Amino acid sequence: MIGNLGDIAPDRPYPGIERRRIDADGATLVWYAFEPGAAFPVHRHRQEQVTVVEAGTVILRSGRDDVRELGPGGYSILTGGVEHGITAGP
Repeated sequence: MIGNLGDIAPDRPYPGIERRRIDADGATLVWYAFEPGAAFPVHRHRQEQVTVVEAGTVILRSGRDDVRELGPGGYSILTGGVEHGITAGP
């Protein structure tokens, strides 16, 4: 599979959040663009989640008490089943 991210039609799972997905047999890559202050609610899923921040800042909530700010180049790897959510910075 070869393509261009710009050719994938985005959807809006929550207000202020645009998402594009690439689904392969063994992996899914999801690209998100957040408007300032937009939030992806706390959720969980069985697979690991890798998050990389390209620009701006986000507040990442994981588990019950772990809250961290990630800036450009920041990343996290969360084990499957861990509750997590993200809120975009200003």
